[in-house]
Amino acid sequence: MISTTWFLAQTTDKSNRLLADILPWLIVLVGVVLVGGIAIYFIRRHLYAEQSPSDVGFSLQQLRELHASGELTDEEFERAKAMMIGRLAAPRQPSKKNDDSSPPAGNQAQSSN
Repeated sequence: MISTTWFLAQTTDKSNRLLADILPWLIVLVGVVLVGGIAIYFIRRHLYAEQSPSDVGFSLQQLRELHASGELTDEEFERAKAMMIGRLAAPRQPSKKNDDSSPPAGNQAQSSN
């Protein structure tokens, strides 16, 4: 019975010493992971803030406000408005299939000769 008590006392002593050796490094590791995560969060937030869609171009309302404040002339406003509307109303690329009912433009000129 004395040997069992002595064995348990030494085991408890070793586990306490092991915990005392590992615990500071475990705290340091958790701290490094947290600081790294926070740093990554702020870096990503900064990078994506520079690429926000509101900064990329002008909306039609912003163009109207610039025109009303006198920063854009009538000609510049109309040109910018036409470009903006032209981008929105641009026709889609036609499919590459040839429609048999209408010949290509080059063949019409040859057939009329």
